[in-house]
Amino acid sequence: MLTLKEKILLGLLEKNECSRKELAVLCRVYTKTGELEKAKECTKNGLKIFERLGEKDMIAAAYMHYGIIYKTKKKWKKSSKYFDESIKISQKIGIPYYVGEKHYEYAK
Repeated sequence: MLTLKEKILLGLLEKNECSRKELAVLCRVYTKTGELEKAKECTKNGLKIFERLGEKDMIAAAYMHYGIIYKTKKKWKKSSKYFDESIKISQKIGIPYYVGEKHYEYAK
């Protein structure tokens, strides 16, 4: 179930009235505070929007975040799958910083 804050952010994002980064930060906050189910739900909803908008860099970021969530849960195989997909997309769109960031998160 989405919180009011998530609904507002997702609605604003769809209308292009808030930063993609704001949603990513919210998902990260949930992960850092141990609210992993909320983090997954937030990431899932953001990913749907990013896919619809064709935002490949944010799709890669969402996959990276899934990798972080599953790494935190010690679900290594699932974590690896999402990190690999994130790295693949980042390499395909040609943004070296993102590739490095994903490798860093993967190794942490």
